[in-house]
Parts: sequence; C-alpha cells; structure tokens
Amino acid sequence: MKELQASEQSSDQMLRLTVEIGGCSGFQYVFDLNDKTNPDDRVFVRKG
Repeated sequence: MKELQASEQSSDQMLRLTVEIGGCSGFQYVFDLNDKTNPDDRVFVRKG
C-alpha cells in the first residue's frame, strides 16, 4: 500500500475494493486508490 501511495504521490489515498457481478466465478474485483469516501463505503483502518 505504501508503494502504491508513493507512486501516486499522495499518502492520503486509500485502497478501495469493489465487488461487482460478472467474471467466471460470478464476481469480479476492482482495486483502485481514492482520496474520498462514498456515503456507502465501509472503512477499515489497519495499523494507522
């Protein structure tokens, strides 16, 4: 995560995991960095 934040030049960004319907197993997963939360986000903080 720290490497991703460094490459994006912003330490305030967080990792967002989105689960969507689709793909071979019925789900597909999308990972991206974002600096804002959505009202329906579930936020988990781990080690800071």
